[in-house]
Amino acid sequence: MVWLCQSPPPITAFFVLVAPAIEAMKNAHRSELEKELDKARKSNSNTENADIEEICRQHEEELCSFQREIEVLSEQYSQKCLENAHLAQALEAERQALRQCQRENQELNAHNQELNNRLAAEITKMRSMATEDGGGDTCNVTHGKELYELEVMLRVKESEVQYLKQEINSLKDELQVAQRDKKYATDKYKDIYTELSIVKAKAERDLGRLREQLQLAHEALGEPSLEEVERAGGYDIMKSKSNPDILKMAAAAAKRSERTMRSKSLKEGLTAEQRLHLFDKDTKEF
Repeated sequence: MVWLCQSPPPITAFFVLVAPAIEAMKNAHRSELEKELDKARKSNSNTENADIEEICRQHEEELCSFQREIEVLSEQYSQKCLENAHLAQALEAERQALRQCQRENQELNAHNQELNNRLAAEITKMRSMATEDGGGDTCNVTHGKELYELEVMLRVKESEVQYLKQEINSLKDELQVAQRDKKYATDKYKDIYTELSIVKAKAERDLGRLREQLQLAHEALGEPSLEEVERAGGYDIMKSKSNPDILKMAAAAAKRSERTMRSKSLKEGLTAEQRLHLFDKDTKEF
């Protein structure tokens, strides 16, 4: 859950993270292509010069498309994380309000109990005074006055008890509203967490499929495999798997397979010098 509330790294930070891997792949490809270039200068003719412009244009379109998809996915992920953070804050505020209502309810119950005890004691005292034998008219007048005062006090206490009951009912209503809001916020939080988990799982699957497609593309072009390039450059792309933008890029780049296989026949017909020029242009665009 921690990664859901964290702000996604910007696109520039993503390119800084993958720059060493790109450089390592570029060096490995350049070394291999230079070897082929020495052989190609003696034997190959430049019969496919007309294809290089079309391939370059296709690669530029693919790179622009990937860039747009990465930006859109990064923006969506940022919005989800921001919404998740707001829901977490709202949930915490509801919990604090709920705890405050519970404390106030306990205090009111204690105060109500104290008033009930005092009222019961005063009623008992009043009854005992009323049943006592008076000591004459003066004593009866005094008892009557005290009885009147006690009746007035009793009405006041009853009014206080009614007011406290109303306060308790009001707090109960507020507590029910807070519980409903808490349930809604919790359900919303779970929905967003589930959606982000699905996005993450899909991106991981797309990343694995992309690695397989890249492996097949390297084998078809007679270039070093991705594992060999990673070992040569000391870079492990799986270490960056927790980066949300890399997962998003993998999900977007999964669409590249069809376009890559479509242009593979053109690439196979290029000379080594043309392939080196094309590779340098691609890496600069990236």
